[in-house]
Amino acid sequence: MNLVTTIVHIAIVLGMPSVMVGLRNRTRSLWAVRRGPGLVQSAWDLLRLLRKGTVVSTVARPLFRMGAWVVLASTLLAAMIAPIPGGTSPVQFEHGLGLGRLFVMLSAMDVGSAFEGMGVAREASFSAFVDPALFLLIGAAGDASFAGMIGHLHATPSFPLLAAPAVAALFILLQAEASRVPVDDPATHLEPTMIHAVMVLDHSGPDLAAMQYAAALEMTIYAGLTSSPC
Repeated sequence: MNLVTTIVHIAIVLGMPSVMVGLRNRTRSLWAVRRGPGLVQSAWDLLRLLRKGTVVSTVARPLFRMGAWVVLASTLLAAMIAPIPGGTSPVQFEHGLGLGRLFVMLSAMDVGSAFEGMGVAREASFSAFVDPALFLLIGAAGDASFAGMIGHLHATPSFPLLAAPAVAALFILLQAEASRVPVDDPATHLEPTMIHAVMVLDHSGPDLAAMQYAAALEMTIYAGLTSSPC
């Protein structure tokens, strides 16, 4: 991977999450015949959270504060592994990354809230379906890394026949992994639809900013993976 491609990859990782959230919110607003927020409004929201203080439950342990930053770090690592701009990635790592999800669930349970425990149970249930599907998709491509999977697909003579099912599968995984409708609706606090949102209810200030940016980055990763076979 040359230097220019690496720089482009890093620029996408740092800047695209806020744009992705803006595009999602603007599209939702247009469907509701509203103007909606600006494309980079989420970036201003993150800056506002970074300037705020943090409120921590009296029963929370250091694990709670650490969880948000472990989630962000693991998601950034995953973003460097995923071939977002094409069939290559700056970092090659041939093992699954479940560290971020683990710490999201641990930090949610650390405050002792039954409501957040409900979200943890749902997150664990959905991941039991999402992760095997992702591993089977990679294994079917004959490679143990994301970049290798995309490269293998492009090198296959029957690429058009393989690309369509891969894109469809990744699109479904995008909905589940990034907590999107119909799997989850982050725009509401109604109990039947809450999964990811309920697990970050006790986070505030910079910790909440780290969680929100990690979630936006995760959506960007899966969107990049979905578009890579094309």
